[in-house]
Amino acid sequence: SAIANVKINLKSLDNQEYKENIKNEYLKLKKESSRLKAEIIELAN
Repeated sequence: SAIANVKINLKSLDNQEYKENIKNEYLKLKKESSRLKAEIIELAN
């Protein structure tokens, strides 16, 4: 998935501040996608 690709590519970034910002955004998106997945599963049941 695209979100996993972001995590993989973080290792190649040199700018630590930018890297930290991207990592934080990645973690927020991952958390939100998990929440939405759980909500969809709940609605489907």
